[in-house]
Amino acid sequence: MEMRRFELVDGSADKFWSVGVDGARVVVHYGRNGTNGQVKEKVHGSPDDAATDAEKLVAAKVKKGYVEAGSGAAPATVSAPATVSAPAPASAPVPAPVPAPAPPPAPAPTPAPASTPAEQPGTHRDVPEPEAFEPGDLGFRWHPLELAALPEGPAAPAADPEGSPQEVVAACEAAVEAHLVADTSDYRRHEWAASPPFAGVPGELTARWWRTYMREHVPEVHEDGRWRPVTSAEWQQARVEGRKLKEYGGHLDQRQRRARASEVVLDAAAALPPGLTDLTGGVQFCNLDDVSEIAVDLVTDGRAAVLERITSRIALEWAPAFRALVPDLTAAEVDAALDRTRARWAAEGTPRFIDPDLQPALLRSVLLASPEEHTDLVAGTTVGSDGYLSLAHLGRLVAAAVRLPDADARRALWERVVDASESDGLQVSDTAPLPSALAIGLFGVPMFERAVAVVCAKGRGGEAVALAQRLASRVDGPGAVPGMLRLLARSKAGTVARDWLVAHRGLLAAYEGPLDRTEREALGGLVREILVVDPSFAPRHPAMVAVTEEVQRLAALPVLGADGAMPTWWTEAVAAEEAAEVVPSKIKVLKKLPAWTGALPPLRVTDAEGEARLDPAATAAVLGSAMRSACDPTLAPRPLVAAVRERMSASARDAVGSGLLRGFLGNGAASGERALFLASGFLGAEGYVAELTPLVRAWPGESQHQRAVLGLDALAATGTNAAMQSISGIAGKSKFKGVQKAANESLQRLADLQGLTVDEFEDRVVPDAGLDERGVRVLDYGPRQFRVGLGTDGKPVVHALGDDGRPTGKPRTSLPAPNSKDDAEKAAETKKEFTVLRKQLTDVASIQTTRLERAMVTGRVWSAGDHAAYVLRHPVLNALVRPLVWRLVEADGAERLVRVTEDREYVTAEEDPVEPGAGATIALAHPLTIDEVDKDAWRAHLLDYELTSPVEQLDRAVFGLPEGQSGPSLAGLPTGRIGPGALSTTLERAGWRRGEPQDAGVIHVFTLALPTHGVGVVLEISDGLWAGMLHESGPQKLDAVSLVPLSYVEGGVGYVWWQREDPRLDWATADPVVVSEVRRTLAAVEARMEA
Repeated sequence: MEMRRFELVDGSADKFWSVGVDGARVVVHYGRNGTNGQVKEKVHGSPDDAATDAEKLVAAKVKKGYVEAGSGAAPATVSAPATVSAPAPASAPVPAPVPAPAPPPAPAPTPAPASTPAEQPGTHRDVPEPEAFEPGDLGFRWHPLELAALPEGPAAPAADPEGSPQEVVAACEAAVEAHLVADTSDYRRHEWAASPPFAGVPGELTARWWRTYMREHVPEVHEDGRWRPVTSAEWQQARVEGRKLKEYGGHLDQRQRRARASEVVLDAAAALPPGLTDLTGGVQFCNLDDVSEIAVDLVTDGRAAVLERITSRIALEWAPAFRALVPDLTAAEVDAALDRTRARWAAEGTPRFIDPDLQPALLRSVLLASPEEHTDLVAGTTVGSDGYLSLAHLGRLVAAAVRLPDADARRALWERVVDASESDGLQVSDTAPLPSALAIGLFGVPMFERAVAVVCAKGRGGEAVALAQRLASRVDGPGAVPGMLRLLARSKAGTVARDWLVAHRGLLAAYEGPLDRTEREALGGLVREILVVDPSFAPRHPAMVAVTEEVQRLAALPVLGADGAMPTWWTEAVAAEEAAEVVPSKIKVLKKLPAWTGALPPLRVTDAEGEARLDPAATAAVLGSAMRSACDPTLAPRPLVAAVRERMSASARDAVGSGLLRGFLGNGAASGERALFLASGFLGAEGYVAELTPLVRAWPGESQHQRAVLGLDALAATGTNAAMQSISGIAGKSKFKGVQKAANESLQRLADLQGLTVDEFEDRVVPDAGLDERGVRVLDYGPRQFRVGLGTDGKPVVHALGDDGRPTGKPRTSLPAPNSKDDAEKAAETKKEFTVLRKQLTDVASIQTTRLERAMVTGRVWSAGDHAAYVLRHPVLNALVRPLVWRLVEADGAERLVRVTEDREYVTAEEDPVEPGAGATIALAHPLTIDEVDKDAWRAHLLDYELTSPVEQLDRAVFGLPEGQSGPSLAGLPTGRIGPGALSTTLERAGWRRGEPQDAGVIHVFTLALPTHGVGVVLEISDGLWAGMLHESGPQKLDAVSLVPLSYVEGGVGYVWWQREDPRLDWATADPVVVSEVRRTLAAVEARMEA
C-alpha cells in the first residue's frame, strides 16, 4: 500500500502525517519526526467511500499547514501495531529480522517565543543538548499574561482578534483539543488547561464561549423535599463558619457543554452562567489557569465586578493576574472595595481562615504598591506554611512574590518562609493542590519540585497524568530533569515523564546529579525508547552509561527464529496454546498492547542454540498467553508462556515481569489493563516478588484494596516459593484486614489445589534462596570467593574462602568492597546478586520465625517424614531451627526432646543421635511441657554450641489460671487503656486477628484460633477500632476474654451477643498452654497501657 506523507515543521511543531488507502480501508500513520509514531485505520463501506474520506483528511491537514513530501521521497511503510489476539501459528512462524535503526532526529527547532501558546499536551519538541548543565534553570515557558504580572514584565497584549461567531466556535473547540487535558478516573470528567488557550486577552465571543463551557451545575441544598440552588448569602455564611457546601446535582458531559457554549456565542441574547471568579454561582469541572480565568471574567463582567469578588474573599491568588490586566487600577477603587468587605465582616463575622490585618494589606500591596513598597511589606510579614502548602498558602506566597523586584528577592522569600518551616521535607498528600504555573515561574525549581511531589501523591492515574501534562508543557530546562525522573519512577504519570525525557534527551544526557535506586530501575525502558529515536544517545551519568550499555547489549542478541524457522519447542508450544481452551473470566484479555509495552526489556530465552531474544510478534504472543492464563482460577500457566519461562533465567524473568509491573503502574494503572498486571506475575521471578510484595502490603492504605487483591494473584502466578512465602507473610500479618483475609483465601485455594492443609502447603513453599543442600551459596569476585549462609540469629553470614575452599577469617554480614585485583564487572554483578540474596534470607527468617512461634503456641504436629523433608533438610530452615527444642513422640507413645543439627540429624541434650521410627510425630516443645531439669540441660547444651533461639522458648514466661477463676470469662484482665496501634500490633504479633467491622465500620473484637486444641479465644474491646482509620480511634479498654469452640472464630466474629446463644466454655477446661499464652499476651498488652 502506497502512503502519501505530509510534514509540519513550524515553530515548536515537527510532525509527520501519512495516509494510504487499501480497498475500503484508510490507514493513517502520524507522530513526531524521529519517532515510530502511531497507526490508526478505519474501514468504510466501499473503496470509493475510503478514497473520498482520505481526500478530506488530506485537505484538512493541508489547511493546517502540512506540506506533502517531495515526489522523489520513498513512500512510507506502515507497520501495524502488535496484537495479542492469538499466537503466531505453529506451522508458519513469523520471521523476525532485526529492525533497522531509526533515523537520527531532525534538528531541534528554535524555542517558541513567549507569545506562542504551548504545544498540544502529550507532545514536546526536541531540545538540543546544553553547553553546560544548569540545575537551577527550569526553562520555564512564560505566558504573555503571566509576564505582565511581573514588575519587569511587558504590558499585557491586546485582545485577540476575532472572526465570525462560527469561526470563534471552531477556534474554541480546537483549543479544547490542543490545550486541555482530562481526568476521567473519577466518576466525573474533569479538565484542566495544560497551557493557556489564548495568547492574550480573549475577545468577547471567545470569553463567552469559555465561561459557558467551564461552568457546571450550581451547588444545591435539600429543603422541603426538594433540591434548590444555594444563594449568595448562604454561600457567604458557610465561608464565615468554615463549612463546605456539598455539591449535588447532575452535570453535563463534554458534548453537551460544547453545544451550550456554542449557543451563547451564536445567540447574543443567550444568558451567561455565573462568572468563573463568582464562587456563589456553581462548580467547575474544567479549569483554566488563574490568569486566563481572570481575563475571561474581565471581558464578560467588567473590572468592578471582578474586583469586588477578589476583595470580598481576599483572593490573593487572583490578584496578580488582575493587576496585570488592569494596569490603570486606582487606589480609590481598591480601598472602597476593601472597606465594603470589612463592613461585612463587622456585621457577619470574619471568616476563620482570614487574617484581617495581614491579608487585606497584602492584597492592596499586590494591586497597587510599587515593588519597593511591596518589598517592605513582605519583609515584615510571615506568609508561610505550617508544613503543608494549601491553596491559601500558595496564594499568599505568589501574591508576596509577584511584586518583588527580581528573582533573588523571590528566592530569599522562599528560603525564609518555606524552607524554614519544612526542615523535615515536603509535606504533601493525595489532596494537595498543584501549584499554579505562575507560582512555578516565580519560584523556579523549589516550587517545581513541590508540584512533582503533589503529582506523585495522587492515587488516581487519570488525575496524575493530567496534572503532569500541565507541568511538562511549561518547562524545557535542565532544572526539570530531576523532577521528571522522579515522576517517571514514582508516579502514575510515567508516560508523560517518559515523553518529556525522550524529547529532552540532550538534557538527560548532560545530567550528572543524584539518582536513587527507584529512579535507576526506571531507566531501562526510558533508555530503550531513546535509543530507538536517537541511537547516538551518550549519557554522562555512570548509572545511565551502564544502563545504556546493557540495553545495547541485549539489542545485539540474535532474534529467535531469525533464520526463518522457529525452534521445535516454540512451534509445539504454540500448537498446544491454540488447542488449549480459554477459561471464561471477567479479566479482559487485550487484543492490542498499549504503547508503553514497546519500552519493555526483550524477552530472553536460552535453549540448545544459546541465548536469543523474542521479536515483537513473538513477545505479543507470549504476553497474550500470560493474559489468558490469568483467566484461569488455578493460575496455571498456559502452554506458550510456560514453555518460554522455563527457558528464561530468573534475571530475565524479573526484567520483563518488573517492567510490566512498572509500566502498568506508571501509566495510570488503568482497570482495562489489569490483564497485563496479572501477566507480569506469570513472567516474574524472585526479584519481581521482592518488588511487588511491599506494594501489596501498602495499597490498602492508599484506598487500593482491589489492586492489592489482584497483586496477591500476580504473586501466586509466579509459581515461585518466594511468592508463596510472601502471601503467607501477608496472611499472617497485615495492617489491613481485607488484604489479610484475601491472602488467607489465596493460601487456602492454593493448598486445596494440592490436597494439603495451609500449614502443609506453607512448609512446601519455603524458599531456599538458592542455597545448596548444605545451606550455603558461593559468590565470587573472580580471584576471590565467598560463602554465604544463614546464621541461627536469622541474619546472613559471609565467610571468605581460602585457596583450599575452606572458610578463612572472621564472619561478616555483608560482602567486602571489591579491590583492584578483583574482576570489576563480575564484582558488580555479585554485589547485586548478594543484595537480592540478603533480602530473600531476611524475609525467609522473619516469616518463618513467626510461623515457628505460632506452631509452638498452637501445638502444631508434623509427621516425622514431613519434618525431615521440609524442616530438617531444608537449606534455610535447618539453620533457623537448630537452637529450638522439639518433642519427638514415637508410635508407641515414647517421648524424647531433641534438636536439629547442621549435619541434618536429631540429637538429644546429651548429644545422642536419634532416628525417628515409623509413625513418629514431632512438635515444638512448649516450656510448660518441659521440666526444669530438662530446661537446664538444654540451656547448657545450646550455650556450648553458641546457639541463640530465634523464638523465646526455654525462658518463656508461663502463666496459670488466675486465682479464683471460674466460668467462661477470664478473670484479672488489665484495667487501663491502650492506644489502638499498640493494641493491634501487640495482639497481631501473637497471632490474634481483628474481628469483622460492624455498624459504622467499627471493630469490637479480636480472635485467636487454636486449631490443634480445638478452641478459640475472643477478646472484647471498647470503644472499638475504626476499620481503615485505626490510628484515629481512641484508647481502648479490655472488656472480656472468652474461651469458645474453634468453629465460632473460624467463620469470622463481629460482635458477641452471649444473651442469645452462649457458646462459651469454662476456662477450667482449657489446655494449660492455651491459658498461658493468652495470659502472656494480656501481660504484654498491660505493659503498653497508658499510665
